Amino acid sequence: VRALYFKYSGSLYRVMRSSDNATMDVKTMPNGFANASNQDVFCGGTSCVIDMIYDQSPRGNHLSIAPAGGYVPTPDKGVDASRLPVSV
Repeated sequence: VRALYFKYSGSLYRVMRSSDNATMDVKTMPNGFANASNQDVFCGGTSCVIDMIYDQSPRGNHLSIAPAGGYVPTPDKGVDASRLPVSV
């Protein structure tokens, strides 16, 4: 995962640890890619899900897990943060 804007230096997404529901924002490194090593340390020994994807534009249209409502009586679930590890 990497930043879409060259000068963006904020958080790309947030992970939530299943053992205690603690959260951590995953920020960009100087090259624009996500700092996956911090995520690996935070999620070590347990599992994590991505529960928020941050909008990199100034508009702040962040994407969170959809709540229950309408025809769906339960909220969506976060995606497994370690399901498809990638190395660059």
